[in-house]
Amino acid sequence: MEKETFQNIWNLNVLADRTGNPLYLWKALDEWFVLNEARISADLPRLEMPQWCLDYLAIQARRLRDLAEGLDYRATPEPFGELPRDWESVERARHRKRTLSPLQATKQVLQALGFRRNGWNAFERVRKLEQQDEDTLSIEGFTTIAEMSEDESIHALLDDYMEKAASSGCDNAEITDSRSIRKRLAASRNARRVMPKPP
Repeated sequence: MEKETFQNIWNLNVLADRTGNPLYLWKALDEWFVLNEARISADLPRLEMPQWCLDYLAIQARRLRDLAEGLDYRATPEPFGELPRDWESVERARHRKRTLSPLQATKQVLQALGFRRNGWNAFERVRKLEQQDEDTLSIEGFTTIAEMSEDESIHALLDDYMEKAASSGCDNAEITDSRSIRKRLAASRNARRVMPKPP
């Protein structure tokens, strides 16, 4: 069970890295907390937090601290802000003044945590990848259980989408032909490409 949880945590790290979506890091942290609760209940020592989780939390803590102090975190060097990592940026960050009201700071929190960028929403992206993963599982089911070719499986899935759209009266503008299904499958597979396992 513990080995499987470690693999889940590593897979979530891969997803965070591949998609740029920090929600997968939070899911990994949740798995780590649950694992440690189980270890403590079994009188086993607590496991150290993975370094990549510590690195992520250090960045988020600094950004939130800046916002709490009325400072714009974006006017600091990367990875804490958006400025290049050079001496000029460090000096600029040191001389920041309090410019944000509590309301303005609150409005920046989703961006500071990486949950929202211009035209991008971390929660929407997680949901979209889950739907793409469901398409991948459907194709795998068609090819293994029904022994269809991949092309036949894609057409079967497309027919299924078209039937659902006709019965519900709602079109899914994103899924219109076999090419759109192939793009969804590629997105799902790319996000989960195998990476070396952790040491």
